[in-house]
Amino acid sequence: MILREKLNRLLLVLFLVSILFMAELIKDWTADFDESLTAKTSFLNAENTYTTPTAFDDTEGGVVVDKLVYGDLQSPNFKIGVEGWKIDKDGNIIAGSIFYNKNFIHTTFESLDGWTSETVGTGAKTLVFNHLGLSTGANNGSSINLYIDITLVPTFSVSMAKNPSFQTNVKLSATTEQTAFWIYGYNTEDSFGFRVDNGTLSAYYTKTGNEYTSTISGITLTDLNEYKAILTSGVDIKFYVNNILQYTATTIINLPSSTSVNRLFEYWISNDEASNKVLYTKYLIINEDK
Repeated sequence: MILREKLNRLLLVLFLVSILFMAELIKDWTADFDESLTAKTSFLNAENTYTTPTAFDDTEGGVVVDKLVYGDLQSPNFKIGVEGWKIDKDGNIIAGSIFYNKNFIHTTFESLDGWTSETVGTGAKTLVFNHLGLSTGANNGSSINLYIDITLVPTFSVSMAKNPSFQTNVKLSATTEQTAFWIYGYNTEDSFGFRVDNGTLSAYYTKTGNEYTSTISGITLTDLNEYKAILTSGVDIKFYVNNILQYTATTIINLPSSTSVNRLFEYWISNDEASNKVLYTKYLIINEDK
């Protein structure tokens, strides 16, 4: 009987010691977590609005960057309360409570309404099932230029201060004896994009009509390649082919900066011999600040 009582007391002491030990572990873990979680800010600030601590990868205006499309999808009032969360517990975006803070244009060339074409010689265009072809025809010195004249769109303006970017795919039928370019803006004013001269692909940009180029090698022009260019106003232009950065233009004085450009986008091709040259494309995406 006495032995059993001693054993019970020993078990009770061990139980209490284990509880104290676990309490210290929890205390230390909680302190470390709180320190990392509140290194920058808490989830709720004085205005009861949601903010993001530095424990997350990155933030932008209180929005977790790696949960949303950076700079594009934001909540106008990211709060806990009457309006509720803009993202549900499973990470799904509640579409009715977000807004898109960019001007966004996407065409798969369902039609060419709004586009203007200028041809020389045997230049021509064809559009079949969202497949656009711009051809020079067989006569030497022929060309076609397809562009959007922004002066015909009173509700829209083209400004290099709006951090514009574009992505399109282009395939050329040949590699030599031709000139081609696909650019945001107007090449006789301010523009940026890509240019091909007799088989040489270049990152291409203009400022007040002055041209600047940098050769891009290793691209098969007769393949359907993805071309993307991103202008950060007053900083640089990044040029990508097939989502690989090929060149960054950083000479600020040469970067396009006009806040009033007369064309939104241009596709151009001309031949330098009596042979048909064709530029093919299937889509165009343009993105810029509002």
